[in-house]
Amino acid sequence: MSTSYLDKNVHRRLELESDILNALCASYRALYRVNLDTDTAEPYAISAKMRPEVALLMEPRLPYSLAIERYITRFVQPTDQNRLRVQTSAVAILARLADEDSFTLRYRVQPNPSKQQYFNLYVARTGTPHVVVIGFRNIDRLLKSVEKGQHELEQTLAAARIGLFRLEFEENCPPRLFANDTMCGLLGIEPDTLTPEQAFAYWQSRVDPAYLDTAQAGVDAILKTGIGEVNYPWNHPKLGVIYIRCGGVPDQNFDRPGSAVKGYHQDITDTVITRKKQEEELAQVNVQLQRAVEDANRAMAAKSEFLSRMSHDIRTPINAILGMLDIAEKYHEDYARLDDCAHKIRSAANHLLSLVNDVLDMNRLENGQAKLVEAPADLNELVHDCVIMTQTQAERDGLTMTVDHITVEHNRVRCYALQLRQILINLLSNAVKYNRPGGNITLRADELYCNGKTVTVQYTVRDTGIGMSEEFQQHIFEPFTQENPGARTKYTGSGLGLSIVRELVERMGGTIQLESLLGEGSLFIVTLSFALDTAPAADTPAEAPAADLQGMRVLVAEDNALNMEITQFMLDELHVAYECAENGAEALCLYKNAPAGHFDAILMDMMMPVMDGTAAAAAIRALPREDAADIPIIALTANVCADVSADAAYADMDDCLFKPVQPSHLQAMLAKYYVQHS
Repeated sequence: MSTSYLDKNVHRRLELESDILNALCASYRALYRVNLDTDTAEPYAISAKMRPEVALLMEPRLPYSLAIERYITRFVQPTDQNRLRVQTSAVAILARLADEDSFTLRYRVQPNPSKQQYFNLYVARTGTPHVVVIGFRNIDRLLKSVEKGQHELEQTLAAARIGLFRLEFEENCPPRLFANDTMCGLLGIEPDTLTPEQAFAYWQSRVDPAYLDTAQAGVDAILKTGIGEVNYPWNHPKLGVIYIRCGGVPDQNFDRPGSAVKGYHQDITDTVITRKKQEEELAQVNVQLQRAVEDANRAMAAKSEFLSRMSHDIRTPINAILGMLDIAEKYHEDYARLDDCAHKIRSAANHLLSLVNDVLDMNRLENGQAKLVEAPADLNELVHDCVIMTQTQAERDGLTMTVDHITVEHNRVRCYALQLRQILINLLSNAVKYNRPGGNITLRADELYCNGKTVTVQYTVRDTGIGMSEEFQQHIFEPFTQENPGARTKYTGSGLGLSIVRELVERMGGTIQLESLLGEGSLFIVTLSFALDTAPAADTPAEAPAADLQGMRVLVAEDNALNMEITQFMLDELHVAYECAENGAEALCLYKNAPAGHFDAILMDMMMPVMDGTAAAAAIRALPREDAADIPIIALTANVCADVSADAAYADMDDCLFKPVQPSHLQAMLAKYYVQHS
């Protein structure tokens, strides 16, 4: 290999090393190679930014010790001179480099035209004993960047209400507390107004006394385990009691006898208050849920008790009916005894029907299926009608029913007459049912006020019956409830009557009140408002004579043989001719094969096999014959839970009769459509 090639290779390598060294030295104002054994300093790199007067101090002809002394004396801040003088001595440098490869000394310089403030003196050992590299670097820009980061951190901590502190527990000295500005703000003090000892005493004096041991235990945990946290109330001088979360770690750089902790102090009052509010809300929710559970359990227990009572109450009239039938069969030739049995059977059946109707009424109200129909009514006549309907039972039980007085001047109104009648009859029936032999029942109706458009009336029903306890009065309007439900011999019922009354009163926009004393009687007060009926009073028509249905022919569709027999009996009594079908398909066939106008009406059971009443009615209406469109079709149904009238209209039916069908109702219905059809 030629010499020129080797020279070029060496030269190239030296250039690379020079570039690398220059890059590494770029951040330093000056770099020196110092032989501490010979006390000589050789400049390696001097930046153009180095002030000339500073560069001259480090001339090669000057010993290192003299040059560094002149530099410290002339350019370093007096407060940092002694420290830097000691730390840059040959003995101190060699001692530190025995354990470290390099170290840095920070100091401040005296005021100068360049406005430089802080420098780092960097010392690193080389591969030659007693020879070191010393560099000088201005760190103002670096410190500004650090200060900016610290300021941003301070702002972030301040926004989170987190202060930083340092606790010192030096042996034989009072505890000291050093706090940053945010910490001072959280303590309610101005920075630098208290000594560290005073700051600690101030902080400790405002810790809730009940939490002093807890706070101290938190500090002990930090020193023992390396980390810890504690929450406690603290009495702020302006804000009052606030809540603090405090935590930290041991300060490993504490170089005096004792210990120190670095930590944070955070105001968590909002969090605690929010949590307490949430806990209170949760507690309220739990109370509400508990009440709901108790109400649900009570309702379930009431329903269970209701089913038990209903089992008894339904079986009782059924037992009476069956028993009377047994007696009638045995004494079939004793007509007086047969009449008595028939009377008692009807009474038991009516009671059974009343129980079923109560359950069905309550079901319709709860499901929103009960529709209120407003119509003209005379309030005074309505009250008298209710008294007439209940007075017979009262007299039978040895009770006196009195209408105290009726002062309703504006008695012609538009109202839900059917529901108002149901309310008053239920209250009067209860007064009869839960009274004593020889007791009294009083009804009043008072007009409270009238504004020309509406009238407000108060109905009062008072009895001298058994009354009720204060505890039971709290549940009197709940479904399925009765006081002393075990006593079923006299005071029987479904436990739904008053629930129905309250529901109806509230739907009509009124109120109901109760006053009762156990053993003395009860008072119910119902207040309702009605719209005045301003239409001219119509003349009362004369009572129409009983309809003559002789010659009428009806098609009856009924799958139940017993119901068919009952219907046939009632039609025979009305002298109405009929033909029978056991299902909808058979009824359709009979009607299709009969000549036009053969039938005057159709009685159609809704639920039948093969084809139900709805399908049969639709099929009849679709027949291509002249009378199919207007033949009256009347639904027969026992389903009063659904809106049967709407269902019937949808199925092309004209009207409906509810089972059990009363003979008078059947007669009125047939007369209505027989006249129209004729």
